Amino acid sequence: MAALFQELSNILHQEVAMTVVCFTISLVSVGLRFWTKIMVLRKVQVDDWLLAAALVAFGVLFAFQCYLTYLIDRFVKHGKIPDWQTITTTLKTAVIMYPVSMALLKMALSVVLVRVFGANKRIKILVWAIAAFTVLSSLVTSIFVAATCGTMASLIPGLTKCSVLTAYNDIGTFFAAANSLTDLVLVVLSVAALWDVRMARWQKVSTLALLLLGMTTWVVSLARLIWTYGVPQSQWTAAHNTKSVFFSIVEIFAGITGTSLSGIRPLARIWQEKIRSSLKGSYPSRGVLSTTHGRPASDSTEAVITKTDGEPGHNSRRAQDHNVIELQEV
Repeated sequence: MAALFQELSNILHQEVAMTVVCFTISLVSVGLRFWTKIMVLRKVQVDDWLLAAALVAFGVLFAFQCYLTYLIDRFVKHGKIPDWQTITTTLKTAVIMYPVSMALLKMALSVVLVRVFGANKRIKILVWAIAAFTVLSSLVTSIFVAATCGTMASLIPGLTKCSVLTAYNDIGTFFAAANSLTDLVLVVLSVAALWDVRMARWQKVSTLALLLLGMTTWVVSLARLIWTYGVPQSQWTAAHNTKSVFFSIVEIFAGITGTSLSGIRPLARIWQEKIRSSLKGSYPSRGVLSTTHGRPASDSTEAVITKTDGEPGHNSRRAQDHNVIELQEV
């Protein structure tokens, strides 16, 4: 038992170190997004709050991960046997935060895509269906984690008997596979949205790169499945199962960071213009950062629409400009 917990302690310390870095970067990225929305665009939308909620879930996971590491370290270093119920509750809470954060991220992306494809009812229905499916599967997974013995039996195979262990593993596999597939669908929809809008090529590339970073969760989910089932279930060990948490951390980190950074382009343009003006010794002269009494325009709508070609009454142009605005405010 001591050797087992020593091995778990080493792995958990590595995971905590990785989570510190990932959570810090995610925190900064969400902070920049809110700074952009409050100080530049002057509006905070539903998807921003959903991202903030996903960050909170990530923080809760991190806190309970640290506490679990502390409990195991006390046993390894000082021989203090921790309360088994406390370990179980701590572990379950940390595990539940993974599907919760994934559901919040998927909802945030869905809100953005619904705004972009506002005129296309079929795509809106598809996006909302994906969001509803993710929330439902996340809820089922969370309830199963909280109500059964599967979490501990999966973490340390053979230590405890659990009649629902197979069902627990199957539900976890289904959630990971479904999360990967639905993320891939959202990636395709995002590419389609960028393909149709009138935007400079470098803007399309940068926006797409950040959106894809936010949706690389499907790649990580697939990698986690390959890692987990690359070994027969009969050969699963505590170390093997615990290391799968690395994939979950990367998944949450990539989703929050990529989606958040894709929404700070208005702030990046302001910094770019300030740097240019300081180098040239003059104020920005381009229409991208139209100002009112020395302040940035309160809405990016002004900044984008000033770049039209003199066709304010053209419906298709307005629709394209609307898509550009929404993609800039992802």
